[in-house]
Amino acid sequence: MSALPEPGRIESPEPAGGAPPARLREIPYNYTSLADREIVIRLLGEPAWGLLEEDPLSTPPIVYIADDSDVIRSALARRLTADGLVVHAGGSAADSRSMTIRLFACALLDLDLGDGDGVDVADLLRVHQPDLPVAFFSGGAAASVMARARELGPVFKKPDELEDAVAWVKSRALR
Repeated sequence: MSALPEPGRIESPEPAGGAPPARLREIPYNYTSLADREIVIRLLGEPAWGLLEEDPLSTPPIVYIADDSDVIRSALARRLTADGLVVHAGGSAADSRSMTIRLFACALLDLDLGDGDGVDVADLLRVHQPDLPVAFFSGGAAASVMARARELGPVFKKPDELEDAVAWVKSRALR
């Protein structure tokens, strides 16, 4: 049996006459007696096999936080990250529009984002993920916005109920 090539060097034996070797387009049949792991490692390298072994379900849950206050947003992100969650955060409704294609375990949204409100952001996020659990927090929003928010999820008062909001996020994300 011929020796396997080094990773990244998949070439046929050098033809007579000194012409450059042709690249192979397939794994030769005689390599099929090797285990899949050995073939991948020898042809593509150890990191390629590591990617195949990753369990996509073992990644930490991703939560989304939107708040126009840098202080609140950073404090919540640090707290939830320390609890083992991955946090994506935005500081405005415009920031949140770019997040609508991601899948989140849940979202915690400020009702007053400066350039929009959290209810509109929740509607955008739910276009791609209709069952997304959402909660809101606010230091004081208009009554009509509060009523719309309560139809979609719990509303926490900030700063008094931030611990309750964190508990809600963890209860949804760490199921």
